[in-house]
Amino acid sequence: MGSVETRILDEFPPWSIYVVALVVACGFCLSVLILLRAWTRPADKHSMSPARRRPISTPLIFLIVTALAGSYLITTMFYRFHAIGIERSRISLIYLWPKSAEIIDKADLLGVSLVRSARPCGHMEIATQKAVFQSVSFPHCTVANDVLKEIGTGRQ
Repeated sequence: MGSVETRILDEFPPWSIYVVALVVACGFCLSVLILLRAWTRPADKHSMSPARRRPISTPLIFLIVTALAGSYLITTMFYRFHAIGIERSRISLIYLWPKSAEIIDKADLLGVSLVRSARPCGHMEIATQKAVFQSVSFPHCTVANDVLKEIGTGRQ
């Protein structure tokens, strides 16, 4: 086994992403609790209408916003690889929790490409016969260009 050279594609430390995910998860749980409380609370005795309950529109909007933020985090941060380890005959795609590293033999690679997108650089796509793996978006293309040169099957 040769030495592994790990290249980190994004500039965010993993702990910062976990902090944001924890805040979003807590916000989602809090909004569910507030929505349930507003929904099950008895009518206000001092209001003009005896059947009037607390408005549920604000907690419902907060619930929808936190659910959308959580799904964005899951799809763009936790199910895309953040770093790539390069060895002589294989590469490993390194994910944040909960997904473990994906090991790919270089012989199984169909292509490696840099896809330009919303951020200044974009993201990488690594295609094998079984699947296409996507990286997180990153602002600088320097590391991605180095990876493309080192793997040798890249196109831009």
